[in-house]
Amino acid sequence: MEGSEYGIDILNDLDTNYVTTFVKEKIKMRSGETDIAKSIINETIQNIGAKISNSLGHIGNLDCDILKHKNKYYVLELNPRFGGGYPFTHEAGGHIVNMYIDWLNGINEPLKHNHFKPNLTFSKCDRLIALKQGD
Repeated sequence: MEGSEYGIDILNDLDTNYVTTFVKEKIKMRSGETDIAKSIINETIQNIGAKISNSLGHIGNLDCDILKHKNKYYVLELNPRFGGGYPFTHEAGGHIVNMYIDWLNGINEPLKHNHFKPNLTFSKCDRLIALKQGD
């Protein structure tokens, strides 16, 4: 199927309550990894995230891939972990790790760490570095 692909982080708290969904539009992929992505606000995808959250009742972050094809959204995969797209969420202001730390310390104010801003584009940068023997 052809279409726009999105990476989302569906966040539940440690008691399985839905918190929020962070959405990134994948602009460039390489070897199954997102190389370039843009943070977006998309109510339809966020509602899909809320439905998945309420159906699964997972704890913490759930990394998902979604494809939009002919104005329909298809959930491609669900990964109960931080995925390769998390750095894009973090850089756009969705500081999930800080939320975890607060929860573990008994502080239940996750949205104070949500500074997610739309229309920010980021790119991963890989470099090959030669090491001298013994390094």
